[in-house]
Formats: sequence, C-alpha cells, structure tokens
Amino acid sequence: MECVAAIKPQVNQVITISHRADYALGMTIGRYFDVDVPNISAMWNAGLDIAHQQAHGSPYDVAVLNDDCIVPDDWFGRVTAAMRNQGAAAGCVYRPWDGRMSGYAFILDGDKGLRCDEQFQWWYGDTDLERQAEQCGGVAFAEGVDVEHRHPNSTTTGVLANVAAEDGHRYREKWG
Repeated sequence: MECVAAIKPQVNQVITISHRADYALGMTIGRYFDVDVPNISAMWNAGLDIAHQQAHGSPYDVAVLNDDCIVPDDWFGRVTAAMRNQGAAAGCVYRPWDGRMSGYAFILDGDKGLRCDEQFQWWYGDTDLERQAEQCGGVAFAEGVDVEHRHPNSTTTGVLANVAAEDGHRYREKWG
C-alpha cells in the first residue's frame, strides 16, 4: 500500500486496521474486522487502543490515515509541530474550502485520550472527534503541506450511503 509506504519513514510504528482480507495480505495488522458493513469508528478505536497500550505510559501521537491517502515526507513532523505550538489535541493540514479537520488524514495527541463514538459507523466519526478535540485544546492546522486524497467519497455508495445518512441523523441528535 502506498499509504503505508509514505507514512512509515515518518513514524516509529505502523498499525493497520482493516475490514478487507485483501488489505491484510502481507501486512502487520493490529486487528482485522471480518464484517460486511464496516464500522470505521470501531476500527479507528482499535488502532488508538493498540497505540495506547504500546506507548507504555510515554507521550505519543497517533496518525489516522484512510488507505487512499498519500502524505508528503514532512507531513507528520509539520502537523505535530503545529499541534505542540498551539497545545492542540488534534492536527491536520489546512483545508481552505471549509476550515475543518480532514477526516481522511489527521493526528491525535494520544495523551488526550480521544476515542471515536462508535455509533458513527461510516461518516461523522471524524466530525465528532473534531468536536471532542475542540473541548480539549482544539485542532491545529499545518499550512503549506498537502495530502493526496485519491478517492474522496468513493465508498459512500449502496449500503454505505444509507449508513452515512443514518450517521448524519445520529450526529445531529448528539450535537444539534
């Protein structure tokens, strides 16, 4: 996977979480979900939990990347530097069109203990995390560094489109 190859030189360890068997071949998997309809929030939480266990009480940051994202060589360092400079709980590249956290490639300060609300199976998990991060230090935006997001919204078809719509309803119930 090009995504793993791009981030691997920037971090101490790569944990991959998958719901597809073909992604599991030849890779170190933290956890494999054998489900027809994935719960991306549960998968992210599995990776966050593994990272927390492996930190053994030391400070740590966790990059969360969708498999269709390619980060540039200096992405992790620049985003974590922005987080530290601002005392933020999360960080990502700046998206000028909406000023929101990029749900396909972001970093969490592991010491803040943020976890996804698993009621959001496919969409809105990142938006919920952004709301949580705002309550514990905010989201830092690193400008001048771009992430290649190859297939935005391509998986929100069929059953997953219905799941995303249900997630939207649950999000509005939670946050208003």
